[in-house]
Amino acid sequence: MTIRRQNLLPRFCAAAMAAAVLGGCVKNEEKITVHADGSVDLQMVVEGDRKDMESGAPGIAKREGWVVTQHMVTEDDGEQKVHRQAEITIPAGQPIPANYPTDDPDGEALALRHATTLEIERRADGVYYHFRRVYEHRPAAFVNVAWDELYEEYGDEDPAKMKGDEARKFVVMLGGIARFQQAAIVRKAWRSLDNPWRQDLRLAVYDAINRVINGIDPDEVVEMLTGESNDDGDSDAELDALAARVDLEVSDAITTVLRDARIPMREINEFHALLARERRRYAITDDYMDDYWRVKLEMPGTLVGHNGDKIEDGAVTWERKGEYFYDRTVELLATSRVSPRDSR
Repeated sequence: MTIRRQNLLPRFCAAAMAAAVLGGCVKNEEKITVHADGSVDLQMVVEGDRKDMESGAPGIAKREGWVVTQHMVTEDDGEQKVHRQAEITIPAGQPIPANYPTDDPDGEALALRHATTLEIERRADGVYYHFRRVYEHRPAAFVNVAWDELYEEYGDEDPAKMKGDEARKFVVMLGGIARFQQAAIVRKAWRSLDNPWRQDLRLAVYDAINRVINGIDPDEVVEMLTGESNDDGDSDAELDALAARVDLEVSDAITTVLRDARIPMREINEFHALLARERRRYAITDDYMDDYWRVKLEMPGTLVGHNGDKIEDGAVTWERKGEYFYDRTVELLATSRVSPRDSR
């Protein structure tokens, strides 16, 4: 069992204190075919465990113009695997989608985006096709930096098997990460306000969050983590209940601070909506960490250049894990040429 960075905000303990096993990653395999007339075929295939597919980042779903199919396979060990596929043909000259369709418009806006363009240039020596895709960076370091110390000390250990002082130290350290992460998300939401409130008010919010988290008994969490507090061994249920309680107490604490400062309730509600959005944005980013992307691009004519990882049957292929998109922009580039002789 390995410790994974988990979102501590909507599930303060259920995700982090349980230190979930690094589960089976979701595989995203895309095939892009550029035709000589400038039309583009897009095909995305997403595969993964049912639990990962249903609880992670927004998944592809039916949308006008798209052909979407899905089937599920139950393997010998009882695990259910989901296979989803989405396809569309983009006519020449039309914009290429920067994301895949989902049944969650808000989640779609927060999910990984990839602005894609195709430029066709006619020269004396032929027609050039310039493909460019830019994956927007996913801010993560503002939270994940707090995990480094934990990884250095506990990266290969199973928290459920820890005993005594070691288990308590682990839980206390996770509490510290939770405080840091809560403050980081508050800062992001605060900066999104049309008219940010004064700094001392933000510090008062931080203090309120700290009081809630410091009020959790580490020994109680250790018992939940190891299953010792429940005869049925259902520590996940206990941790879920604790997570819900912490969420409610943190929300109430923030509201109390803002109301005491005479902030109008309308503005308080707007701030909570911003907080929820930033929490979900980071949760989606965190979920991408162990996902896998494979993009295969077929271009007309002969490849002139590319920045792909390899060539397969004349197609350019890029392979990335989700963490490649953390805090950096990823650019896919390829150019091909159709000579005058080939175009006849």
